Amino acid sequence: MRRSLPLILLLFLVPVFLLSSPASAAAAKPTRAERKAQKEAIEKLPDKYRQWLRTVDLLITEEELETFLALEKDYQRDAFIE
Repeated sequence: MRRSLPLILLLFLVPVFLLSSPASAAAAKPTRAERKAQKEAIEKLPDKYRQWLRTVDLLITEEELETFLALEKDYQRDAFIE
């Protein structure tokens, strides 16, 4: 009976691990139309925010980028950056 406990844990942990893997995160990539809309939104930003986005390009998540691009006022963008 004691040997079955690790097997039960393994059967529980493997699906949890697979769901949190980078492969599942890759599924959240934006579509071509979404990337085009993001690019257009970035082009409309003041230069200081475009430069900031270039600086954090490798660090910012897709969700954070969408949130940042949804902001309408500069003071909101400044607070986001802080």
